[in-house]
Amino acid sequence: MDRRVARSWLLVGLAGVVVISAIWLSAHLSARPGLVLSDVDFGSYIPGQTLERAVCIRNEGRRALAIYAVEPCCGMTLPFGFPATVGPRSVAYVVVRLDTPASYGPIGATLTLRTNDPRNTLAHIAIRATPDDSVTVSPTRIDLGYVVAGSRFADVSTIAVAERWAAAPVAVASTPDLAVSLRQSADGKGVQIDLRIAEEAPRGALHEYLYVKTGVARQPNLIIPVSATIERGLRPRPQQVYFGPVTGTRTVSRHIALEVIGSGWDTPHVESVACEGMEARLDKTAEDRFDLCVSLDPVRMPKTVNGHIVLHSGAGDRIEIPVIAARKDDAGHVRLE
Repeated sequence: MDRRVARSWLLVGLAGVVVISAIWLSAHLSARPGLVLSDVDFGSYIPGQTLERAVCIRNEGRRALAIYAVEPCCGMTLPFGFPATVGPRSVAYVVVRLDTPASYGPIGATLTLRTNDPRNTLAHIAIRATPDDSVTVSPTRIDLGYVVAGSRFADVSTIAVAERWAAAPVAVASTPDLAVSLRQSADGKGVQIDLRIAEEAPRGALHEYLYVKTGVARQPNLIIPVSATIERGLRPRPQQVYFGPVTGTRTVSRHIALEVIGSGWDTPHVESVACEGMEARLDKTAEDRFDLCVSLDPVRMPKTVNGHIVLHSGAGDRIEIPVIAARKDDAGHVRLE
């Protein structure tokens, strides 16, 4: 009988420990901070406009919420800083200032908070803004890719208004290397953008803008980025002159086909070669094609060749074509330096 009583009391004691532990754990967990955030939609904006909004930080926990850092994304600032703590069952606000881009397009950004909430040590608030729909642009950025100077491009982008145009829109480019013209659609609401790359446009990357006066009161001005890579010069096929190991005393030759890209390369000539014992000759094979013949004398050449043949357009432009060769030594070994 005593044994049964002892066992019963033992079970009662264990149950009590479990209940007390559960109560302590529940109280401990419920006493932690409880961060609650909501995404923020700034609504519509006019490009170039500065927006401000108070973002609510809610603490639904029973302990104070510590905010270690608030990290805005690009285009956002915190003009009044941020609160260090938010009391239990309390709210605080952070004023977010958003500088909208001068170009057109929807905005999606993130505001990051670092807190002592174990469930939200790193929390994110999505920030959104939508351009005013009185004027729409599609696409909002124009990327022409690889182009040749003098090329024309039609219907690269469309500008549309919710109502009919009050006046004919006007567009100018930020550089004389880019010419822009507008064509109004039959319904009177859309305008097509046509572009032309100037013949004199330099080779390389082009990053410019179109400035459009719409005549619409809410959005009188638009800025549309334009990017392209302008090819100009001679396009070699293959890209380099490779002789490999050179043996004997006979002159060896390689040929490179050159395609004229753009203007200004009608009469190219060889400006320099990579080394002694090398000769290069250009022959015109078609209206926009040249053949580059490169000859190498093994007797006069150095042990290794790792240089360039330089071609000149006659109008200030140059291109370099790599040349690689090596001469075998008396033991028949090749050493590339």
